[in-house]
Amino acid sequence: MGTSVTTCGANGNICQACFSGQVCSFGQCLTSGGGGGAGGGGGSGSTRVGNYVSFGSGNTFTASYLLGFRLTLSQSLLLTHFGVISFSSGQSARFALYADNAGTPTNLMAQSTLTTLTNGSQEVPATSSVSLPPGSYWLMGNYGSDAQIGKGGTSTDLKYISLPISDSVPTTLGTHTTYGSTQVNYYLVGF
Repeated sequence: MGTSVTTCGANGNICQACFSGQVCSFGQCLTSGGGGGAGGGGGSGSTRVGNYVSFGSGNTFTASYLLGFRLTLSQSLLLTHFGVISFSSGQSARFALYADNAGTPTNLMAQSTLTTLTNGSQEVPATSSVSLPPGSYWLMGNYGSDAQIGKGGTSTDLKYISLPISDSVPTTLGTHTTYGSTQVNYYLVGF
């Protein structure tokens, strides 16, 4: 992307620094244009929101857990793809987006198709495009075997449930566990 040009947001926001070609919007680094990575991607004119700049190293995400973090959209987004930065390949993966209720993930808003991870940035199609109003959401990933996913940045709570990749993503997240405090290289792609 380029060299960091400005600090964006405070602790708890999506990103700390924006890069050349990005715009800081209410604590989020937004970018336009460019194609996606492996798996198709959002294409020209798309917007990426979340942690789409690599943290530089991966951390093991254990299979059979649906785990993610809370992010806030400052503007509406027509979600078309889910993004991930992986440091491993070959694992089955899928992604889900849940509504937020006072810091708790609740109802399923969107999910990705099942895919196979590739090493690097990858954008996976949503099963259908979803119009998301501004607000907070929970962006979560689920893996069929242990995967190395980018992790770092400012601290934010992660939440998870046990979920084998062969099971359907639940329409309501229900009882979950809070785990650690970090950011994950997940992001949303849309228009």
